[in-house]
Amino acid sequence: SLRELLGRVAASLGREHGASPDDFLASRLTDHPEWPRSDTPDPLTGVRSEVLTLRQLLATAPDTVRNHYYAKASSATRGQTDWYFTGRVDQRSTLANWLQTDEPHGLYAVTGLAGSGKSALLGMILAATSPDMVEALRQLGKDVPERTIPHGVEFTSTLYLSNRTLTEVITAIAQQERLPTPGTADELIQAIQSAPRDCLILADALGESRDPLPIARLLRRLAATDRCRVLVGTRRSLTETPDQPIPTTHELTDALKPDRTLSIEPDRADFTDYATERLTAVLPDDPASIQRLARSIAHAAP
Repeated sequence: SLRELLGRVAASLGREHGASPDDFLASRLTDHPEWPRSDTPDPLTGVRSEVLTLRQLLATAPDTVRNHYYAKASSATRGQTDWYFTGRVDQRSTLANWLQTDEPHGLYAVTGLAGSGKSALLGMILAATSPDMVEALRQLGKDVPERTIPHGVEFTSTLYLSNRTLTEVITAIAQQERLPTPGTADELIQAIQSAPRDCLILADALGESRDPLPIARLLRRLAATDRCRVLVGTRRSLTETPDQPIPTTHELTDALKPDRTLSIEPDRADFTDYATERLTAVLPDDPASIQRLARSIAHAAP
C-alpha cells in the first residue's frame, strides 16, 4: 500500500538525515505542497472535451470491471483517479497476440503467486481492449505500446471469481452472454454451442472461489467447444502461498488443462519504475534520491 511505501521511504530518509522516521514524515511529507489534499484539483481537469476522461470511463464501467480489474491495474489510492500500471510489455504483447488470433477455442492461463501481478496484468489487458481507455490513459501520459493493444477484441463475459459458487458463475456467464438462465453446466454448454455469437471469457481469482475445481472444469469445458475462448488468472494450487511458493500439487491448473500458460514472476525493474512514479508524486523534486529509494524498495519487495 502507499502507507507501507511511505513508511519504508521515511525510514530510509530518516537514516540518511539522522532523524527518526516519524519526525521526517511530519516535517517533510505532510506539509509538502505536492502532498494530495481533499482540495487538490482532480488530475484530469483540463483534458480536452472531445476525449472521454478516465474518471468518466471508470464511472460507467461495470462493477466487476471497475472494482476489480481496473482497480488492480491502476493501483491508485481509494478515491484517487490515476493509473500506475507499468511494465510487463512482453507479457501484454503475448496475450494481445493470442486474443487477436483466429483460434475458435482454447484456454490461456496466467499463473503466479499471490501478489505477483496477475490481476493487474489482466486488468491492463482488459483496458487495452477499449479504444476510449487507451486514449484516456495516453492523455494522462501513460505508455500504452501499440503491440500490447488487442485491436478489435471484446470480452463477452468478465468474471471475478472470488467467493463465487459454481451456480453463480454459470448464471453470470449466461447473463453476460445474453442466454436463458441454465440450471446446470451441461445446459450452459449447450446454450453456448447454439448461441448467435462466439464467446470470449475473462476470469480471475479462481483459487479464491468457493468451488475452484468445479469452476475450473467448467471453464475447461467451455474452452473445448468450438465457440468459446477463455483467459483466466489463477494460482497453480490451492496450497500455493508466498510462504510456500513451490506447491506439491497443481490441482487448479490440472483441472483447467490450459492450452497455453503464462507464468508471472516478480520483475525488479518494473517494481522500480512503479515505486519511482509513486515517489515522484509525493517527494521533493530530487530524481537521484527517488531512484535510490525506488531501487531499495524494489530490492526489499517479496
